[in-house]
Order: sequence, then structure tokens, then C-alpha cells
Amino acid sequence: MWRGSPAQVHSRLLAVEQFTEPFYQRVASAGLRLAPTAPDVPPVDGSDELLRRLDVDELAALGAPSTAATGATRTSTWPS
Repeated sequence: MWRGSPAQVHSRLLAVEQFTEPFYQRVASAGLRLAPTAPDVPPVDGSDELLRRLDVDELAALGAPSTAATGATRTSTWPS
């Protein structure tokens, strides 16, 4: 189980990665901001649920901007 507010978890997750470009940090930040705090779903309490919600199709269902607008594509198939 994770501890702290969604903002604290967001900060800790971003802190473990060194980004080569600001663009990639912004994309990661946007996904990590939406996935744990999406409306009408319980908060994320662990890595398995976070990874499930970071799927492109799942983010779209949670209310992320359209994948056409962001350029997001499916790059792998994560086990469901």
C-alpha cells in the first residue's frame, strides 16, 4: 500500500526517473497525475493498479485527452 497524498505519490514516482527531455517528463507527469486520481474510481494503492491504469485504452476510459490529440499509441501488450 502506498502512503501519502496523490501529489506526494506523484512526486515520488517522478523522482525515480531521469528524463532526457522535458517533453517526456511532462507526458509521464500527465499520466501519473490522471491515473491515481481519476474520478469515479478508487485511489490507486499499488504498482499493479497504477500500471493497469497507465494503459492507453484505460487512460482514455478514465478521461485522458484523445490519443489522436496526444500522439499516444500502444507500444506493447501488458497482461490484463
